[in-house]
Amino acid sequence: MVSLSVLTIALLAFGQAIMMSLNAGQLQREQGTARDAARQMIERMQAETFAEVFARYNATAVDDPGAGNLFAAGFAVTGLQARAGDADGLVGEILFPTAPGAGGALMLREDLADDRFGTPRDLNADGVVDALDHSGDYQLLPVVVRLQWRGRGGSASIEFRTYLADI
Repeated sequence: MVSLSVLTIALLAFGQAIMMSLNAGQLQREQGTARDAARQMIERMQAETFAEVFARYNATAVDDPGAGNLFAAGFAVTGLQARAGDADGLVGEILFPTAPGAGGALMLREDLADDRFGTPRDLNADGVVDALDHSGDYQLLPVVVRLQWRGRGGSASIEFRTYLADI
């Protein structure tokens, strides 16, 4: 009877260890998928005409260059599900240091104090950090690519911060 009890406890512990290993593997796959998607989005932005990156990937269509622009601030990621209640239902999001402008446009601001973007920072390389809109003359573009999803272990997120520059 004692041997059977010990064997049962050992089998239960072994089964739990296997389940934990499977969950950890799934979590690593989700994080790998998210990292790959963020890197691909950053590479996609780097491949764009630098002067159009902000307009193509910001959160408004008002300033999009050309008709039928297929770019947006939010993006789906195959293999990841958006969190419940996510406003746009997309896992990925691209952020810039912006403030509301006239007519629904967004202003790219260099004077905003935000550690995510490393601002305030001189984005147009004129030697002055000001409160003007630099969406048309930036030389340095702070970008945050954030992914938030509902995974096997609950809500998860990952964030990449980078600068794009016109070199």
